Amino acid sequence: AAFANPEASSNDKIQMPSMPLFLDLARNDNGSVKYVDHTEASLHCASQGARLPTGRELALLSMSLEAKGIAEVANGKPDKSYHLFRVFDPNGVQDFFYFSNDGYQPPEGDLANHWIWSSSVSDRYSINSNALALRGQNGDFVYEQYYYKLAFRCVVDSAR
Repeated sequence: AAFANPEASSNDKIQMPSMPLFLDLARNDNGSVKYVDHTEASLHCASQGARLPTGRELALLSMSLEAKGIAEVANGKPDKSYHLFRVFDPNGVQDFFYFSNDGYQPPEGDLANHWIWSSSVSDRYSINSNALALRGQNGDFVYEQYYYKLAFRCVVDSAR
């Protein structure tokens, strides 16, 4: 299912990405939610002509569910509810942003009950790097190790 692109204030130094189309949670043949490590999730999405969402895109998803959302680093930390995330996207581009899940309203159904992989990683050069994951229940982020088995959603880019 897709979510509307949340309105965000523009910053002349930062280009907010357009909201991709979020596909449903990946499922096994029997309909149960599929739990896989980060590499398997990435490969599954690629095999479907899709990709894992970036951390920033998951933050936009969280904003569409009423979270305060993203505040750009260039503007300074807005208040204590925001936490700084320093991640690399799959192309190796570093992304810094503050994020607050305050106000988040969990979606109905399975989406609220799972951690969701992102494609963003904490360090693109380290074997010990972790990937950013979104917790569906409260809309917050955590860094998880690649080998953990989490749920995932693939995304396809919106037509421009």
